[in-house]
Amino acid sequence: MGVSARLETRLHNDADAMVLALSTAASWLQSPFLLVVRLYWGWQFAQTGWGKLHNLQKTMDFFDSPDIRFPRRTRILSRALNWLAAPF
Repeated sequence: MGVSARLETRLHNDADAMVLALSTAASWLQSPFLLVVRLYWGWQFAQTGWGKLHNLQKTMDFFDSPDIRFPRRTRILSRALNWLAAPF
């Protein structure tokens, strides 16, 4: 085996080791990252739903203005989904 062949094999093995290390690190960080994203989205949905529940007149005015069908049902559904979907 020549010098260039050994060097090429070593570089190939080092690259494989680096890819394996990066892959392992990425898979290890996947669950914490997804947890952070879900907690952030849940917090945003909870805040939005809470705001709609406590600013009822503003929400009612918004749903009445653009001529939305069934504005009362839509208001209730929107508030409930935003507030209840937050933990999921």
